[in-house]
Amino acid sequence: MKSVKEKKKPKSSLLRNALIGGVLGLLISLVFMPFLALTISAGLVSELMTDSFVIVSVIIGAAGGGLYCAGKQGGGVVTAGAASAASYILLVLLISLMTAKGGVQE
Repeated sequence: MKSVKEKKKPKSSLLRNALIGGVLGLLISLVFMPFLALTISAGLVSELMTDSFVIVSVIIGAAGGGLYCAGKQGGGVVTAGAASAASYILLVLLISLMTAKGGVQE
């Protein structure tokens, strides 16, 4: 009788997981920002807190993307989280550059 070999799941690459984690983090941030904007427009908090709310949404998004990447990677959790955070930062930078207006206009 032949023994049945267990099929091992191939490890997915760090780059792939980091990119998915970065995109997931960006989506999480984009979900939180309108919610925070609603609290400001409803008058629940001051408009002076806008920067703080953006920072909080970025931290939550980066943490969510890093947790996803670290969970999928299995080993090397710190490396996976750092790679996911780096891809998140690059995505935010890329989107910021694409949507930024040109220099000073006269």
